[in-house]
Amino acid sequence: MRVVKDLQSSKHDTTVQKTLFALNEFVGNLDYDIKLYLDDVITLLMGYINATHFSRDVKYWALVSLSSTIGVAQKRIIQYTDGLMTTLTAIINAQGSIAELQNVKGQALMCIGKLAASCTKEHWKHDLNEFT
Repeated sequence: MRVVKDLQSSKHDTTVQKTLFALNEFVGNLDYDIKLYLDDVITLLMGYINATHFSRDVKYWALVSLSSTIGVAQKRIIQYTDGLMTTLTAIINAQGSIAELQNVKGQALMCIGKLAASCTKEHWKHDLNEFT
């Protein structure tokens, strides 16, 4: 976790992408222990997703890791839903080249789908019609 955190100031996109891939694998194998790391993982990933100095590929791998985190965390992710939805919706609604942002926007949609599947009806208050 410390390595992933320390790389937020890195200027080497490829190194950051590889580290996010490793984080994705780490999270995917946590199962019940995700609760120990969930807050740190969400904070780190949101930092990479919101950073403006990284390439779209870094954002893509951060979203892949976020998707895995949501899948493993399941109901434990509910407390983060509003903040995640704000960021994910902004990514999907961002203006720019369709071809350039397609993978990132697609992965953001995958994260939203996993969020919706992880929440109960009582906890889900977001309208997904804007994405259809």
